[in-house]
Amino acid sequence: MREIVTFDAYATLINFELGPTTLKALEDRLDLDNLDVDEFLDDFRVMRFQAVLEAYRPYHEILHSSLRNAMRLHGLEYRDSDGDALVEAVPTFG
Repeated sequence: MREIVTFDAYATLINFELGPTTLKALEDRLDLDNLDVDEFLDDFRVMRFQAVLEAYRPYHEILHSSLRNAMRLHGLEYRDSDGDALVEAVPTFG
């Protein structure tokens, strides 16, 4: 039997709702008046994409590190529970 690995980089297999899920996970710390939400989410997206181009790491590590880096870039406090919330949400995406 052959083993096959697949991934979904363009939401063709899974409807990744990371933008809304991220905002919900961070809502207690987001000062939406001073944060350009679209820029933050775009930076987070680009950081995830760059991470998957590097040496293999499990996706949960990519979510944690890219969220931490995007939050740091935008002056937001990162907690491990933020990344955990995204990791836990992934299996619920349609």
